[in-house]
Amino acid sequence: MNFTTQITRTFNDNTVQVEIKSKKGDNRYYKVPADKADSFQKEYIKNSKKTYNRSLFANFASAVGAVAIAVMATGNMASKFWRGAISLASGLVIGTFVSVTGHKSAIKSHKEMLEKYNASELHYDNKKLPI
Repeated sequence: MNFTTQITRTFNDNTVQVEIKSKKGDNRYYKVPADKADSFQKEYIKNSKKTYNRSLFANFASAVGAVAIAVMATGNMASKFWRGAISLASGLVIGTFVSVTGHKSAIKSHKEMLEKYNASELHYDNKKLPI
């Protein structure tokens, strides 16, 4: 979630290039109509924060859910091995489900945002970026 946005290029067809600079090093580029560029940048930041917060909550909730299932399923078990195995299995199942569902939701939200602003992602070879 540590990134900055800026307009870095203007195209002839009344569109601009919005660059999303990540502090991790991977940048993304979007072609956006010039009149929607500022609101696109704000929406991108808002959408990213929302996705990040959902991810944190989902991971926390899946951990709590896995522990709850393990406690309910193994309440009367004396064997620590089976208790641990069931806990691990429930954690993996719930974690996988939450991860896949969250990822699908984030992709859908990102696509909807691109459609809303009539934007498209630009892909450049890292060695041949436009100046």
